[in-house]
Amino acid sequence: MTPNRHLYGDNANSTTTPLAAGATFTGEARDLATAGYPGVVVAMKTDAAGTLYMEQSIDGVHWDSSLAFDVDAGVNEIHRISITRSWYRTRYVNGSTPQTYLRLQTNFDDPNILSSPLNATIQQDGDSISTRSFPAELDIAAGRYQGTAIVNKFGRNPDIGTGTVPEDIWNGGGVYTGFPTGSPEEFEVFSSSASDTGVLTFTYLASSTSTAYATATVTLNGTIPVATGITGYRMHTARYSSGTSTTFNVGTITLRHRTTTANVFCAMPIGRSQTYVSAYTVPAGSTAYVRRLFLRATGTTTITVQGALWVRALGESPRLRRPIVATNTDDFEEEPYGGLAVSEGSDIVLRIVSSSNNNVDVSGGYDVLLIKNR
Repeated sequence: MTPNRHLYGDNANSTTTPLAAGATFTGEARDLATAGYPGVVVAMKTDAAGTLYMEQSIDGVHWDSSLAFDVDAGVNEIHRISITRSWYRTRYVNGSTPQTYLRLQTNFDDPNILSSPLNATIQQDGDSISTRSFPAELDIAAGRYQGTAIVNKFGRNPDIGTGTVPEDIWNGGGVYTGFPTGSPEEFEVFSSSASDTGVLTFTYLASSTSTAYATATVTLNGTIPVATGITGYRMHTARYSSGTSTTFNVGTITLRHRTTTANVFCAMPIGRSQTYVSAYTVPAGSTAYVRRLFLRATGTTTITVQGALWVRALGESPRLRRPIVATNTDDFEEEPYGGLAVSEGSDIVLRIVSSSNNNVDVSGGYDVLLIKNR
């Protein structure tokens, strides 16, 4: 290795040989202090997730500095560090999926600032010198901030009474019935009107270990229950398309489990073509941060409703978090500082526990910042 302050591509710490599941590539220890290189940049891309390590040592034996970076499949991964110890090496540990390609290159040079297009995805463990003038909320909403997502939940219950509480904020009325604790079952869907023969699009979790919601479609057959062929555990939201540019759903559209029919996930109200359900389940592998809560009670007389955020962690008992009070003249709205952390697999819904009047129309919801656990 010839001392040089200009860019030097190091073959001993670079590779294009795909790795088997769980296999490791370990580069050769390089004395960068003697060679006169003040910085290292590693660029790589692969089709299987794993972990990149940029490691430094004072003697080429004890690797006391080991910076780890998560690598997702198909992502251009680039990281740059300054040399703080004499010796350096690159190491990569493949995940549980065998690679079909791996392109990893290590270069030694002066540690200049990396640049990136404004519309590029910023990785969750990207170098801290990455900057952007746009609000983070817009980047997250556009899917340009890796490992994060924004979830908006809204629900409505048009008929809450003094003797019917507790009730949840959803159009099915009463306590939400879409949080069963049994095994996933096939979904089925039907309408209260024979005229509804359009397409329902719904998002769902396949199981309690699912890390992301999936989307499916089903064509309705009026009042006749239609088996979707989709086995699921939870539902997030649904929308209906009648097939025309002017017609909404004529009847109430219900999505439920085919075997345990009491497990009703939505009752889409007539003339809306959209579900109003404030229920949500945090996917496995992520943490939800509730950033905003709101509640509104509608009526011409004096009305007061009290509620809370009903939360049930996976395998645990439920609890009521964040008490809420709203009146017909004073809506409730709150933005908890830093957000309310809700663990993976938890069920969430807005629940009303007390109402001063009968036939109260209540709507409410919450905004969630969903972050993948690392």
